[in-house]
Amino acid sequence: MNNTEQSDASGVKSKPPRFLFVLIILTWCNTGLAIISSLFTLLIGKPSVEEIKQSKVVLATSMNQMLEIKMYYLASLMQKIQYLTDAMYDNFIGFHLVSLSVAAIGSVAALFMFQGKRLGFHLYIVYSLVYLAQTYLFVNPAFVPTEMLVINAFFAFIFILMYSRNLTFIK
Repeated sequence: MNNTEQSDASGVKSKPPRFLFVLIILTWCNTGLAIISSLFTLLIGKPSVEEIKQSKVVLATSMNQMLEIKMYYLASLMQKIQYLTDAMYDNFIGFHLVSLSVAAIGSVAALFMFQGKRLGFHLYIVYSLVYLAQTYLFVNPAFVPTEMLVINAFFAFIFILMYSRNLTFIK
């Protein structure tokens, strides 16, 4: 029996639902891009001090422009993004190794669900929670934009709900 097929009570083989297959492909696209991005970033290495300084100048200029036109919210958001970026550069290797590990967990979870293993669903829930929390390992929670957490939590919740609709296939 193929790993992607399940037998029901009468011994008839059933393929994974198309919706589950689409979710798994979307998860692999997301986690695959995260893995590739982390690997390339680790291979290329941390930007030079001059490049970091140049990006800070560009962001500071943008923040000043936002303040001039009284867009305080966007200026504040840009400032938090700068803190995130600084924390990422301060912990460059650790940050990207954690990102790589978290993406690998998500990819393995999708593989398990593709094989029809319920452990994959539970691992996907763990992946989603760790993905939401990974930024807090390196950044003070006061400097993490709430919008980032809310949007990521929303998509994680939606995907968990959609995966849960296919639990009848996953044994």
